[in-house]
Amino acid sequence: MSYVTVPFKTLSEFLAVKGFTQRPCRKPGAEIVMSHPVAKGGVNAHGLQVCIWTSVKDGQVDAAACGADAIRVTLVYFSPDGNSAGVAHATKVLRTGTVEKVLERLIDRAREMWQIGHDMSKKSHCLCGAPCYLDSGSCVDRHNPQHARNMAQASVARAQ
Repeated sequence: MSYVTVPFKTLSEFLAVKGFTQRPCRKPGAEIVMSHPVAKGGVNAHGLQVCIWTSVKDGQVDAAACGADAIRVTLVYFSPDGNSAGVAHATKVLRTGTVEKVLERLIDRAREMWQIGHDMSKKSHCLCGAPCYLDSGSCVDRHNPQHARNMAQASVARAQ
């Protein structure tokens, strides 16, 4: 299998054209993440974002060498209070073949995650306002310490 180095400049420019922006790094040297909101009519669909974990560390210009790392594409829920929860993940994007083929597979995986997010935004939502998983109907934000308080406030407001 022939691994290819995907320059971050090429990757970021390709994703920028598709509407992705770089998320702030949590700490120096952390992996660079590009994200795109799952929008419905121009409005972010309840905090869902397609996130691409580039395998490029902050401050570097290329991804890890020799296929030591793959590009990952996920669907993440970002709550209004700043917490996040992973919702779904696509098959990893191996950096094999040509740069163009890697980018083609990458955008295919991003479209898969966007479609899941779009489908979730059309389904029912938790009383706290967060989307629910398609298969179980459980709230994606249920592990957030604020979730119980948000649910209680929503229940009180609903009763009035």
